[in-house]
Amino acid sequence: MATYRDIFDTRDRLNPKIVERLRKYGNLEPPGIYGRPYNGGAKHGQEYPLSRANYLRLVTMQDDEHRYKDPRWVWQETARKNGWKLKPTARAAQLEVYRRGEDGKSVPELWTFYNVEDFKNYPYEPLEVKGDRPEDFRQAIGILKDNGIDISWKAGSEQIFAAVKQYAKERGEDEFSAPMTAHLFLKTNYLSYDYEKNPLYTEAQLKKLEYNTKIIFAAIKRAQNLYDKLESIQEKVQRQEQAVTEAARGKEFEPKVPEVARNGLFQDLYVDFAWSETPIRNEKGEPYKEGIHLNGEDAYKFLAAFNALDKEVFNDKLRGFMGYNKVKMAISYGKYHETEYRIRELGKLNFKNEASLARGLERHFNAYRISLIEMPELRQSLLRKNQGLTDEHIVENCQEANEFCSREMQKMRAEENLYLEMHPEIQAINAQKADTFIYVVKKEDFKRMPSAYILSAQLEESAELQVAEKSGDYHVFREGMGIKADEVAFESSRPISAMKDSRMPVYMALGVEDQVAFVNMLGKLKLEVTNTGPIMEGHAPSKMKYWGMSAIDELARLKQRDLEAARLVNDWGFIDRKVVEQQHLVLSYDGKNLTEITFEEGCGRLTGEALGLRQVAEENPEIKAVLSCAVKMKGGADSPEIRALVNDEQVTLPSFEERRDKVLAAKPNSHALNRDWYRYYEKAALQDLTAATKEEVMAGMVKIMEKDGLRPVKIANIARTNPGFKNDLLPVKVYGASKSKSAGGEKSASTARDAGKHAGQNLTMEEQANRAAREATKKEQKDLIKVAAKEAQKKKLSPKESLLQGIEGGKGQERKMEMGK
Repeated sequence: MATYRDIFDTRDRLNPKIVERLRKYGNLEPPGIYGRPYNGGAKHGQEYPLSRANYLRLVTMQDDEHRYKDPRWVWQETARKNGWKLKPTARAAQLEVYRRGEDGKSVPELWTFYNVEDFKNYPYEPLEVKGDRPEDFRQAIGILKDNGIDISWKAGSEQIFAAVKQYAKERGEDEFSAPMTAHLFLKTNYLSYDYEKNPLYTEAQLKKLEYNTKIIFAAIKRAQNLYDKLESIQEKVQRQEQAVTEAARGKEFEPKVPEVARNGLFQDLYVDFAWSETPIRNEKGEPYKEGIHLNGEDAYKFLAAFNALDKEVFNDKLRGFMGYNKVKMAISYGKYHETEYRIRELGKLNFKNEASLARGLERHFNAYRISLIEMPELRQSLLRKNQGLTDEHIVENCQEANEFCSREMQKMRAEENLYLEMHPEIQAINAQKADTFIYVVKKEDFKRMPSAYILSAQLEESAELQVAEKSGDYHVFREGMGIKADEVAFESSRPISAMKDSRMPVYMALGVEDQVAFVNMLGKLKLEVTNTGPIMEGHAPSKMKYWGMSAIDELARLKQRDLEAARLVNDWGFIDRKVVEQQHLVLSYDGKNLTEITFEEGCGRLTGEALGLRQVAEENPEIKAVLSCAVKMKGGADSPEIRALVNDEQVTLPSFEERRDKVLAAKPNSHALNRDWYRYYEKAALQDLTAATKEEVMAGMVKIMEKDGLRPVKIANIARTNPGFKNDLLPVKVYGASKSKSAGGEKSASTARDAGKHAGQNLTMEEQANRAAREATKKEQKDLIKVAAKEAQKKKLSPKESLLQGIEGGKGQERKMEMGK
């Protein structure tokens, strides 16, 4: 089994041989060889051409030293099964084969083929291929005439080559694929050509082929696709002629054509549908199957469904609802063909928001060529890649191709008008419009406006438009309605931010429906946000009110900040509510509350669909119109505010226990001060998002400290570092009276007060804390003196000096500890 990398590597190695033959012979083979190589084993008796890349692989086997007169090639496995033995001089060719794997994807392989002349016992007679016979010319010219190409029956190879090459150019083929199409046409129809006098490519083109190994393989692929189209159209014409002939003879004849072609309309319309990331559904709601070939009315219905879905996805993208929307298909009508599949994206308004598919297809097919004509910089980019072209040549070819496409689409419009009269339900589907943007520009600027920016001119509604005061702005609108005499209004799929690329002053405009929604938005949509400060250090409530677009902007800002903070909480594993402000928002419309949420940034309470805007819009058409107007004025999904507002990402935070344990894992060291322990337990208690007041947080602290095994006295000492801590939240403990003496044997004033309390009397929590603090201080002093005395003994001091040294050392140690605190 080969890989795609193996395929491309073999192509790269083959490219120099191809260029060498093109330079030596003027084409791919030596003169005097007619026809094309084909598979002589799998489908013996039929000409089964080996095309595209395999054609290039086989023609490079022909040269002056090694010439195969027989065009048949056989796979080595076929030869092995049939017992055909190879000659010692046999030469192998590696051909590309693609089969479908178990997962449905294409799997590449390289198979070995041999020419039948390389076998000793090949059982069939050698073929001697002849060409340039009268019947060969009639066959070739007949194909061209059936495809609408004006050519004489007396034309020779030179005229046929030129006609096919011009035909290919009109259908968008480039400097490499157009002559290759003509070459394949002659080879397939057994016609020769004087390539020594008229080489297939110029020296400049050959240098490009040497530099880029992919060009010649892309050219042969495009050429083969176009030739296949030529033959398929000829077959269709021949079937129709046969039906007419048989009917004239009075015989019953049932033409072997698809069922869809019997209705008579759109027989020249073909759609090859490969796949779609978003299902395209027929009139019954069933999705179209992938890999189907459609013709006639079925093809038209498919395009109508594609166009309707395209508009629907555009509206969804405008409101920020993104998805996977690529579609791969090829469309052909009459003599205008897409020679290979193209990937289109739903939501781009491919058919320009047109109600007529014929008109939409014409604009769609001509869009790139029109851009080439209008934009010199685009032509310059093309000229840099194709040095043999000229600017005038590009413009002339584009104009000719556009005129050709327009003539073909005129025929489709005539069929479409008749069809829609009989099928008003399809006409209703086509008539649906996407919710696009409306702009106003000066008439002289409109003439210079690129066609890619314009869907249609809004002439009928111009007198009812409300136009913005400033270019690129939507906050202030002009007084009065309508546009000025020197202005023109047009419809576009591009938001106001993208119109800056046109480098012209463009003014946003609102139609009648959007004007009503805008007025409702300004007068009815209100956002009220109340801020009470951080939970542990709250302040008096401060209120802010926002109306209209300001409400949309503030709501989007709050949601985005909550989302970003919630993501950080997920990364960190905990939330720091110490400095986060508590807020309460109320979004209302016309006095009725739409949503009411209390939140802190990072809690994730605004993420996902928490605001409920989508559900509200579905339930209330007026609110839906207001939100749609706001989205359009902000520029749709291109606006960061709209992206934030419609973002449905739901952030799920770690549980309270997970967040609490994450905080408790970073425990202070054993020498930490009580205020450090307070911050530690406070941070852990703040992980409980249900604790909405500081009293609830303090109570949570006490529970965590008790669970952590702290004695009531230690809990009280830690709590004392916050003067505002509620003592009634501390645990209750009964202590008996105790007496303690100082180091000198005298009672201190405090111990005397303690002694005044009789045994069994209850002490207040503050007294308990003071008492514990005094005892701790005495213990620390004793420990410090002992340490200093030991150090003095090591120095062998006298008892008196030891005592003095110990006292001084203890004071010094005490000072160090104070400094450390």
